[in-house]
Amino acid sequence: AHKNWRIVSVDSRVTESNTSWSRFAWKLRLANDADAPQPFQGTIEFQDSDGFIVDTDIIHNEIMPARSEQDFTGSALIRASVVGKVARTVAKVRLVR
Repeated sequence: AHKNWRIVSVDSRVTESNTSWSRFAWKLRLANDADAPQPFQGTIEFQDSDGFIVDTDIIHNEIMPARSEQDFTGSALIRASVVGKVARTVAKVRLVR
């Protein structure tokens, strides 16, 4: 585990909705205290109140600049039949070697 970078925050909200799906926009803020850029990838999980995954969005190979905090954003379309179950957003991030 690396102590020189961390998840600062993750947030999401519905930005668009219809009878078939809702678009959940998400924003992940990371901090990198290292002297070098850190390549990473990860998953944004939309979980129900018990922590079960309702849906996910994938973060493909991004670069976290050295000595900085930065926001990464994206969105996921979640089916209307399960959208009401989303209670929280969780980020799982790992460095890529």
